[in-house]
Amino acid sequence: LEQAAAADGRVLADPKPQAALTDLTGGVQTYTVWAWCARTDYLDVTYELRAHAKEVLEQEGISLARARFDVALHD
Repeated sequence: LEQAAAADGRVLADPKPQAALTDLTGGVQTYTVWAWCARTDYLDVTYELRAHAKEVLEQEGISLARARFDVALHD
């Protein structure tokens, strides 16, 4: 994830991007990526980094969990 962030030319090299496991709740692992960029690039970098991170994880054979809903039908 850090490499995916660093590959975006809008992400600053200093401080370098960081990623960490930040939560383990309900069997779900949450990773957070910190990447710094110019304020004017923030929204584009945020959305594009999420999409790129998903692609990188899938290329590495890591599937992302999908939301699960239990539906009960009553007569």
